[in-house]
Amino acid sequence: MLSANRRSTRPAPQFNTLSGKFVKGESAAVETRLCHRIALTPPQWKEVDTTYVRVEFHAYSISLKSPCKFIAALVTGLVIPVVPATAAETDGGSAGFRTLQVFEGERGTLPLSGLTAAAGKLFGSASHGGREGGGVLFTLLPESGALHGLHHFNGIDGRTPMEGLLVKDRAVYGATKSGGPRGHGVLYRLDRITGSYEVLHTFAAEAGNGFYPHSSPVRGGETLYGTTFHGGAGRWDGALYAFDLRAMEFRLLYSLTAETGRHPLGRLLPLGDWLYGLASDYGHHDAGHYGTLFRARPDGSDFEVLHRFEGGRRGSTPFGSLTHDGGDLLFGSTFGNVGDALDLGVVFSYNLATGEYRVLHAFTGEDDAGGKPDSPPLFDPARNRLFGTAQGTDNNAPGIAGILYSLRTDGTDFQILHTFSGGIAGGTPVGTPALVGNTLFGVAAHGGVEAFGRTRSASGRGIIYRFGLGETVVSTTKTRLD
Repeated sequence: MLSANRRSTRPAPQFNTLSGKFVKGESAAVETRLCHRIALTPPQWKEVDTTYVRVEFHAYSISLKSPCKFIAALVTGLVIPVVPATAAETDGGSAGFRTLQVFEGERGTLPLSGLTAAAGKLFGSASHGGREGGGVLFTLLPESGALHGLHHFNGIDGRTPMEGLLVKDRAVYGATKSGGPRGHGVLYRLDRITGSYEVLHTFAAEAGNGFYPHSSPVRGGETLYGTTFHGGAGRWDGALYAFDLRAMEFRLLYSLTAETGRHPLGRLLPLGDWLYGLASDYGHHDAGHYGTLFRARPDGSDFEVLHRFEGGRRGSTPFGSLTHDGGDLLFGSTFGNVGDALDLGVVFSYNLATGEYRVLHAFTGEDDAGGKPDSPPLFDPARNRLFGTAQGTDNNAPGIAGILYSLRTDGTDFQILHTFSGGIAGGTPVGTPALVGNTLFGVAAHGGVEAFGRTRSASGRGIIYRFGLGETVVSTTKTRLD
């Protein structure tokens, strides 16, 4: 009978998520690759034969010197042997892939946006859960994988934080889709050093306002710029807004219509004297509207539709934002038309100099080909490549729950870097990956450990993952459609 009561005179080992090894001196908040839950109180370490086991009150968590063999539960005082997980279950089957954290309970659940790299950390949000139930803002240390909560939304100060975060100096800016005094979302600012949280603006379904923002703002000088899914003159079609940080004043810049494209879901992209964006036209395909790519001046004037999406394999319903290559090219993706088997999303480019729109890759949804990307790809100038995620569709083969992909900026050499299998390995990847050095970091909305005592779950609450570039590529295809 193994005993959990033997005290160790050696220092507790720490798990380095990048190297996959235990080392000394790392943060005690680091979790193992499997069966983990964030520590709400300092962990207690006990030695079981030659294997270190981490145990915590009111929860379970394990960090092991050797492969996963035990679950320790302080509430019962027992050490229970379990079947070791395979590499495919732990890391999803790709040599460069590793699960860093699992969302659950007070640490937040259902992440719906990617991570933002700034100030040597990764910033992100979980749309639900947390101590107050309204979602969580957090930071992740890329070197160790340690997770730290920044703010827990309580509903009154906002609920359901959405796509992306803006990190500028010591401030973190964002928006929530709902909550706040009017129930329609808030624009907020968080001091990442002191933790001080401030609601800058309350969205509402009223004249001169917008409501239900689905993305965070961008900043130009001392002004924040953003979009709302509803609001504007037509109330329901959506709007562009500005918030003056010096005067602390909100202003509606432009009201969208059926002609301009409706219901923006992503952030604006400030370039020179213009703001570029995408309107999804979500829910209006029956009227022949598939979304638009537009631009406007920072004061809302000179609004212009640059491209109208055509549907099918030409793309429809752009859910996310735009990325820029530093020159003339914009990149983005479309989610596709629900119910149209030929419209499962595309990756596209738009040339600002020539006005040329090109489909770089069209997702087929067959086998492991993925589909339904909800965010734009990341542009990596060092490799001249794009990196992104696609959620997967019902047409995918069994066990396919989304992909991490890469392709060249001209649309050639499309590669599937990792296939999400669901369950403990995560599924439904969302958001644009963040690149730190040679490692991609991202989130998946489902998968991981769902509740106490369960190490496998078909749904789960979401994960944070990393993928080291330059490692094994599991499949390659070459597709570009003009």
